[in-house]
Amino acid sequence: MVRQGKRKVSRKAVWGMMVLLCGAGMGAAAAETDVPTQTLDTVYVWGNILRTPQTYAGGQVARSTQLGVLGERDFMDTPFTTISYTAQRMENTMKTTVAEVLQSDPGVRYQYPSGTLMENYYIRGLTYNGGNMSLNGVTGMAPYGSAATEFLENVELQKGPTALLSGINPGGEVAGAINLTMKRAQQEPIRKISLDYAAPGRKGVHADISSRLGAQDEFGARVNAVRRDGRFGVDGQTQGRKLASLALDYVGERWGVTVDGYYIKDDFSGAGGYLVQSVHKDFLSAHRLPAAPDPGKGIKGLYGALENKAVMMRAEYYARPDLYAYFG
Repeated sequence: MVRQGKRKVSRKAVWGMMVLLCGAGMGAAAAETDVPTQTLDTVYVWGNILRTPQTYAGGQVARSTQLGVLGERDFMDTPFTTISYTAQRMENTMKTTVAEVLQSDPGVRYQYPSGTLMENYYIRGLTYNGGNMSLNGVTGMAPYGSAATEFLENVELQKGPTALLSGINPGGEVAGAINLTMKRAQQEPIRKISLDYAAPGRKGVHADISSRLGAQDEFGARVNAVRRDGRFGVDGQTQGRKLASLALDYVGERWGVTVDGYYIKDDFSGAGGYLVQSVHKDFLSAHRLPAAPDPGKGIKGLYGALENKAVMMRAEYYARPDLYAYFG
């Protein structure tokens, strides 16, 4: 049989126990202060300098476009009708010229039949000459005539007058604006070679290579090269393309510098009826005017070539996240 009872504890014992506990806590705190500290490496966070616009769901269009003095703006914060088609969309739909990219827009129409050297448009029913397009925001630097897409990251379209944002274009046209942006090196390196074929016999190869260098990946380079030729479009027509482009960039904490260059040569043989307008008037006066061409066939003996090359530089300085200056 076990007998239970109450046991008295003196106050001196209680106070002694509290003193011991406090002493143990102080010792533990002193021990924690002796733990060695470790300094982590500096983390660099990039802002808006030379970045690629984020894409909308699906990756077919970008969320933002370049709006001249307003800079880069999200389409939901823009009181204008704008759209930016991405390189992913161009690759998925095998579009090789800017005119082919814009065919899907209900407000844009191509002025001439496919297979011509020139690409001019109607934007909301008003004429827009392809020579007014800009490259990386600079008017007059985009490829003239048939603009290739293999070296482009975005094709940006703005409908309506744009003189207030980016100035009047060389042709003085108010239909809108088309801006092309070049591909740049991303965080992840790219090593891609693609083959394409289009009936009845056009074949091509496209190489896309990029990489970033430096302690913080501040230097970037991207190269695109294209070779394509063969029968394409209407009966009796052949097309060829040679393209090489190089995009270099440097990204600092507040500075960004780009140096871009490209070379493009397009050849057409048996081209469409638009080239008839290029025949000199003296030839027509000395020879019989030819019959109207069949739109389903190329004109034999009629050929042409376009050669474009350009080099451009641009520097940006960000004073604040929403304020920057640039020159080029």
